[in-house]
Amino acid sequence: MKFGYAYKFDMKIVLPLERKNSIGIPELFSINLIKNTPWHHLGYDMHVIHSRWDHSAVKNVLGGDPVFITIIREPTQQFESMFSYFRFYEYLGYVTLPDFINKLEDNEFEYKLKLEYMRNKKIWGKNQMLFDLGFPVTDFDNELKVKQFVEEVNKNFHLVMIAERFEESIILLKELLCWDYNDLVFLQMNTRHEALKVNLSVGHTEKLRKWLKADSYLYKKLRNVFDEKVERFGQKKMEEEKKKLTLARIKILKKCFPGKKIPENAVYHKMYSYSSHGLINETGSLLPQDMWRISGCRLYGLDKSFSTLNFMDQLKSAQLKMADMNTMQSLENK
Repeated sequence: MKFGYAYKFDMKIVLPLERKNSIGIPELFSINLIKNTPWHHLGYDMHVIHSRWDHSAVKNVLGGDPVFITIIREPTQQFESMFSYFRFYEYLGYVTLPDFINKLEDNEFEYKLKLEYMRNKKIWGKNQMLFDLGFPVTDFDNELKVKQFVEEVNKNFHLVMIAERFEESIILLKELLCWDYNDLVFLQMNTRHEALKVNLSVGHTEKLRKWLKADSYLYKKLRNVFDEKVERFGQKKMEEEKKKLTLARIKILKKCFPGKKIPENAVYHKMYSYSSHGLINETGSLLPQDMWRISGCRLYGLDKSFSTLNFMDQLKSAQLKMADMNTMQSLENK
């Protein structure tokens, strides 16, 4: 969504020189991390690359009066997802998540040093959302500082989206940015199979939530703010907008997958994949590449050969061309 919009409208994004989808982590974002890029003098329209947030630094880089948006997720679900996706169990000695949780309250918590290593070297760990928002790890247990920081987040961000209520979040985002649904259509890709998810007991969930108390406070406070925004938007209007969003999603799927029956409640699509020769369907038949490329379907993340890093490569190439043109024009005007 974010890259597709920038690509479509030739917007300039904060991008790293390195071929990675983050900037500077675990240090906070600063202009020093990007000032040596060849396109830096052009200025920026968007900051959408994963980084540890520093509000003042980002605001100064973007200039003007930017709109700030972020997204949060229920903390225990987020930690369960990270535990699996980032293979925490390997760093922790192949322990299961329930066994890990059972030992959280031990006086001699055996995973403390390993968790510190993961935080310092691998950037993942406890209270991940606050960490990503720039809150100091050393203050996780300071309730007053946590509350003050959460108030700052609420003040600084125009919208804090909620992952579990993504459709409503997208609709509020559309309202805030005055975008078109065609630019906000989302398709869930690369989701984990249900069999790979750990269904925690109520007891384990509560223990984990207690351990993640700083993130839990952040989530509860900002979810309440989100609820208030939804209430002001109006339930009837929200339901009408959900229908419009669904229709926009189906329209994109029909364009990108002609001849295939699309469910009315379509959210994600796994019927096709991309080979080195083009788009193939589940029977192995090659689909017309021209249709796929010209229609812009790859901008929705459906082209498996067009990964996030590949998309960033293309954006860097476009920004480099803009920088070269800008340099040429400057020389001609001298």
